[in-house]
Amino acid sequence: MQHTNRFLDWLHNEGKDSKTIQAYQTILTQFSRWFTDTTGHNNIELVPHQATLTFF
Repeated sequence: MQHTNRFLDWLHNEGKDSKTIQAYQTILTQFSRWFTDTTGHNNIELVPHQATLTFF
């Protein structure tokens, strides 16, 4: 979740709307859960490009 938090902080620092940040947080949390449930890994750095295509 470190990468997610850094990304959300960046969005905030860029002045993005709180609803935009919340939407990103929701989808990233859902993706993280899906990835962990699918692969058994919880390290976002292990996400292969193809996994993102499958999820989205």
